Amino acid sequence: MKPKNFKIKNDLCEHYSPVKAATTSVAVTTAEASCMLLQIEKLREMIQRTILAQHQYKLVDILSANDINLSVQYLEKIYQNLDGIEAGLHSASGKTMLELKYEIKLIMSELSSIFRNYGTHSISDLLEVTVGSEYVKYSSAPASASAGIEWDHKKYEVLKMYFHPTYFKILPWKNEKKSATSEKLIQKNRIVEDFLIVEKSTNLDCFDLARTNKNFTSRVFGIKVSVHNYIEQKTLIINGLVDNVLLDCIPCDHVVSRISNLWKNVPNDPEFMAESFTKYIKSLSLKDLLVFSNDELYSKYLSNISVIQLIKQKQTSQIVKEFISTDLFSQRTMLVQLLLKSNEHEYKYLSYLLYDMLSNEINPQVESIEQTALFNSLPWNMKLYFKDAMKQTVSYTNAISKYDAGNIPLEQQICLLKTTDAVKEKAMIKLREIKSKSDDTTTKARQYLDGLLKIPFGTFSREKILDEMASVKQIYLQMCERGERGAGVIDDNDVKNEKTTATATATATATATATATTTITALEIKNTCIKINNNIDKIGLKYLNKFIISLLSNHKKDVLLTIMNKVTTFIKKHKLQVVITSGKTVDNIRETIKCCITHIFNVAFMKIKVEECDNDGADCADCADCAGADCDIFLKELIGEYCLEDKCGLSPISLMREIITDKRKIEKIMNGVGDYVTTVSETLDSAVHGHVQAKRQIERIVGQWISGESTGYCFGFEGPPGIGKTSLAKYGLANCLKNENGESRPFAFIAMGGSSNGSTLEGHNYTYVGSMWGKIVDILMDKKCMNPIIFIDELDKISNTEHGREIVGILTHLIDSTQNDCFQDKYFNGIDLDLSKTLFIFSYNDAGAVDKILLDRIHRIKFKHISLDEKLVICKKYLLPELYKKMGLENGVVEMSEANLTFIIEKYTCEPGVRKLKELLFEIIGEINLECIKMKTKSNNDSISLPVVITNEEIKTKYLRERHEVRVQQISAYSKVGIINGLWANAVGRGGIIPIEAHFFPCDRFFDLKLTGMQGDVMKESMNVAKTLAWSLLTEDEMARNLEMFTKTKMQGVHIHCPEGATPKDGPSAGTAITCVLYSLLTNKKIDNRIAITGEINLQGHVTAIGGLDLKIMGGINGGVTTFIFPKDNKKDYDEFMEKNGMKEEIKSIVFIQVSSIQEVLGMIFY
Repeated sequence: MKPKNFKIKNDLCEHYSPVKAATTSVAVTTAEASCMLLQIEKLREMIQRTILAQHQYKLVDILSANDINLSVQYLEKIYQNLDGIEAGLHSASGKTMLELKYEIKLIMSELSSIFRNYGTHSISDLLEVTVGSEYVKYSSAPASASAGIEWDHKKYEVLKMYFHPTYFKILPWKNEKKSATSEKLIQKNRIVEDFLIVEKSTNLDCFDLARTNKNFTSRVFGIKVSVHNYIEQKTLIINGLVDNVLLDCIPCDHVVSRISNLWKNVPNDPEFMAESFTKYIKSLSLKDLLVFSNDELYSKYLSNISVIQLIKQKQTSQIVKEFISTDLFSQRTMLVQLLLKSNEHEYKYLSYLLYDMLSNEINPQVESIEQTALFNSLPWNMKLYFKDAMKQTVSYTNAISKYDAGNIPLEQQICLLKTTDAVKEKAMIKLREIKSKSDDTTTKARQYLDGLLKIPFGTFSREKILDEMASVKQIYLQMCERGERGAGVIDDNDVKNEKTTATATATATATATATATTTITALEIKNTCIKINNNIDKIGLKYLNKFIISLLSNHKKDVLLTIMNKVTTFIKKHKLQVVITSGKTVDNIRETIKCCITHIFNVAFMKIKVEECDNDGADCADCADCAGADCDIFLKELIGEYCLEDKCGLSPISLMREIITDKRKIEKIMNGVGDYVTTVSETLDSAVHGHVQAKRQIERIVGQWISGESTGYCFGFEGPPGIGKTSLAKYGLANCLKNENGESRPFAFIAMGGSSNGSTLEGHNYTYVGSMWGKIVDILMDKKCMNPIIFIDELDKISNTEHGREIVGILTHLIDSTQNDCFQDKYFNGIDLDLSKTLFIFSYNDAGAVDKILLDRIHRIKFKHISLDEKLVICKKYLLPELYKKMGLENGVVEMSEANLTFIIEKYTCEPGVRKLKELLFEIIGEINLECIKMKTKSNNDSISLPVVITNEEIKTKYLRERHEVRVQQISAYSKVGIINGLWANAVGRGGIIPIEAHFFPCDRFFDLKLTGMQGDVMKESMNVAKTLAWSLLTEDEMARNLEMFTKTKMQGVHIHCPEGATPKDGPSAGTAITCVLYSLLTNKKIDNRIAITGEINLQGHVTAIGGLDLKIMGGINGGVTTFIFPKDNKKDYDEFMEKNGMKEEIKSIVFIQVSSIQEVLGMIFY
C-alpha cells in the first residue's frame, strides 16, 4: 500500500541531469526522428506491459485499488506526453532534438518513480528506465569482467523472462565495494538486511522475501535481486515475483545446469537415497534455484525431514491445532513437508485432512479462498502428489466405509440373513416394535436388531487349501470315468477303483458325486496315480486293442480294403516308417490294418509320453513329421465311420491324453498340498522355538482339515509360564491358515484371569437395563465369520467362586461337540449359534486347578519347559539379534559367547521360559550401549575396542552386580548318620537336591514322627510308610538295642526335617530316601554324602517310578552329586536323558544305578 499523496519526483537525478536548451535551433534529421519514434514506441509498450502487470499484482493483494488508480493516471499522462513528443517530431515548427531528448529523459525519470512504487512487468524494463540500456551491455562485456564487475548473463536471461518487479530502492555505497562470492558470505536461510546486500552481494544475487514480507504471494514467490552500478557506486534492490513454472519446461542453460549439479553433488547419506528426496528435487520452484545454493537446498531438505519426524510424534489433534493457528504460508509449508512423504499412507491422509480443515464452513463442497490460494501456489509436481493423496484418501475412506447399511431396508437385511426362518421371525418382531414406537423408546430394540444383523450366520472362513482335496477327488472321479468309457482301461488289474467308478457311472447328479468323493482317500488317489505311471504302456495298449477289435469286426472285405486304403494313404502322407505286408485274404488285410494303426498310435502316444516327461523331443524324431493332432483326428474319423460298438468318438490317443492330463493335475495339486503342509511346519517353527510335540499336534489338526472335515476342535496348551504357548497360537496356528489374499484365519483373544461372571461370555438377559451380548458373540461380529480361532488364556486363574463355576459350566458346553452347534447368548435368547467349526484353544499352567469335567473335554497338549540347550538357541537366534537391533549394536559390535549365556541362565535365572533371561540380557546390552553413548570421541583413553567381548566376571561384578545369584543347594561336606540327599523337580522345569535330615527327640510315644519343612499330605504319607518299612528291615538285635535305648533315654521320637522351611514340598518320590535315612538313624550308619536317591516306596520294599528324572539329575549334578540311584521303572526316561545329554563332559563322570528294591539300595549307600 502506497501513500495517497504520492507525488512524482526524480529518483535518478544524478543519472538524468537536466539538459539546457541550446542557444541555436538545430533541425531534427530523418534518422534522428526514426530513432526517436522507435524509443517512443518502446516506452508505449513498456507502459502497456506495466499496466497489465500492476493489475496482476492487485489480484494477489500486492497493490490496492487506490494504487492502481494513481499509477494508471500517471501512466496515462506519460502516454499523452509521448503522443505530444511524437506530434512535435512531425510538425515543421517543432522542438529541437535536444529539447525532445530532454523530455524523453523526464518521462524516463517519471517511469522510474512509478516502477519504484508500483512495479512493472520485467527487470529489463526496470533496468532500462533506471540505469539505462547501456548498463547491461557494459556489465556483460569482457572488459567489465576484467574490471571485477560480475554479471551472470545466463541467470539474467532467466530473470528477464520469469521475474516481475513489484518495487525497488536505490542505496548508495558507503565504502568501495569489493568483489566477493556471496554464497560464502551471506546465509540466505536467514533474514538478510539491505546493508549486507549492498556490501557483500554480487550482481543479480537473489534473496528470499518469505521472512520479511507478510503478503502470502510475496512470501511464496517473492525475491530480492541486487544490481550494482559500479560507475555511480549505487545498488538497486529490486523486489518482485517469480513465475510458478515447471522447471522441466524452462530451456535456459542456467536452470538445466543447476538441476544437473543438484543431482551430481548429492551427499552420500541414506536420507538422500530415499524417495522423498527425489520428490523434493522434482518439486523445487524456480525461486528455490535462483535464491539458494546446492548446499542450502540440501540443508532445507534435511530440515524438512526433521520436521516430518517431529510431526509423526505428535497427536493428530495437536497437529490440527497447530495447523489452524498458523498463517497460510506456514500451513502451505507444512503441507509441502507432508507431501514429501506421500508414499506413506499416514502422511498422505494427514495432508488431506489438514487441507480439508481450510474448507468453507457454509458450503464444504466449494473450495475456500485459502484452499484455492494454497493449492495454486504449489509447484506442478507437488500438485500431482497432492491430487494423488486426495484420490487415495477418498478411495481408502470408501473402502473402509464400503457401504452404508442404512441404505438397505431392514426388511431386506433380515430376509438376506443366512439363518432359519425362526430367527428371521424374531428379527421381524423387533422391527415391528421399532416401527410402532417413537425413536426415544426403541433404542433397546434397535440395538438388539442391529446386533442380530451383524452376526455372520452361515459365513465360514474357508481357505483355498482346504478345498484342494475336494478338487482332487472330482478330477479323480472324472479320470476314472474316462477309464470306464475305455472299456475298463482302469480296472482291478491296473488300478483299484471299483467303488468310485461304479458311483460315477451310475449317476451324474451332484449328490452322487459328493457321496463318491467322501469315500475316496488320498492314499487311494496316490496309489492310482503311481499305478498309472507304472502301467501307462499297458493301459494304452489295452484300449488300442479294444479299438482295433471294434474297428475290424463285422466288416466285409470291401469295407476292410477301404479302411486299409485310408490308413496307408495317411501313412504315406506323413512318411511314417511302416512295413506294409501284401496279401489278398481278409486275415492279411486285417493284419495290415492292425499293424498300421498300431504304429500310428505308437507315434502319437510317444509324443504324449515325451510331453509328460518334459522331454525336448529327441526320442520322438518320427513324431516331428507327424502332428499328433492329425493322428488323433484320423483315428476319430475311423471311429465315427466304422466302429459300430463305440460311437463316443473318443480316439485312443485322446483318451490317453485326457487320462494323463487328469493325472498331472492331481499330482500338481497333491504336491502343492504337501508343500503347504511343509510351510505349516515352517510357520510354527518361526513362531516359537522347540516344542516339537505341541507343534506336531497342531499339524495333525491342520492335516485333518485339509484331507477330511473342517470341524471344530478344542486344544489345551498346558505348561509353565513364559514358554511360548500364546505365541504359538497367535503367530503360529493363526498364520498356518491363510486365504488366497494372504489373510490369516481370524484370531480372537479372551483373558480369563480373575474373571468371576458368566455374563462376560454369554451376555446379559435382554430385559436388564444396559444389557449387552457376550464376548463370544462380539468375536463373531468382529471377525465376520462363525469359525474363528478363539484363544482363552489363563484358564486355571478363573476365580474359585460360584460365579467362577458358572464360567466353567459355560465353557464346558461351549466346547462340547455335541452341543456347541446350538450355543445361545442370553441377550439373543432362543437364537442358535453354530460354533461347531470354531477352534478353541485354552492356555493354563496348572492342570490341577482346572475343573475335571472341563479338562476331560480338552485335547491336552503339554508344553515342556525350555531346556538349557533350547534357551541358548533362543538367545542366539531371537533374543540377542532383537536386542542388538533395538540398541543399534548390530554387525557384531557385541560378542556374547555360549559360556556367558550359560553362566547367566544357571546363575541368575530360575524359570521354565525366557522372560527373566530377556530382562537380564536387556540390562547387559543396555549398559554396553550407554557406555558407547557416553564415550567421548576426543579422548583416546576412553576408546572401546570392537567387538565388545563380555566375560563372566564382568557380568557378575559390573553388569549384574545388583542382582543376586540363584542359590543352589549343595551336598553336605561330610558323610553323616541320619542325612541323605533326596531329589526334587517342579512344574517350571527346575530340579535339585533336598537334604532329608532325621534325629531322635524325647517323646512319650514310641517312634512318633515330628515332620517339619512344609511337607505336603502325600509326602507325610510317604514318611509313615518309610517308618514302618525301615523298622521292619532291622534285625532282632538291632530292634532290641533300639528299644533299650528308647527306654533308657526316652529319645524315642523321630524328627524328620526338609530344609528351606518356607518352600512347600510334596510328592511320593522321596519315599525311598526317607526309608534310607530312617534306617541309617536306627542302625547308626553313615550315608555317603555324594549319593542322591529318588523313588517311591511301598511296604514291600519295592522302588517304583517317579517323574522329572532329567530335571532331578541335572539339578543334582549342579549340587555336587556324583552317584544317582533311581528306579528301574524309569529306564525309558534315563535312556532319553542319556541320548540327549550323554556326550556332555559333566555327565561322563557321573554314576547311574537302577534299582527295584530297598535291599539293593541299602547295599550301596552307606559310607
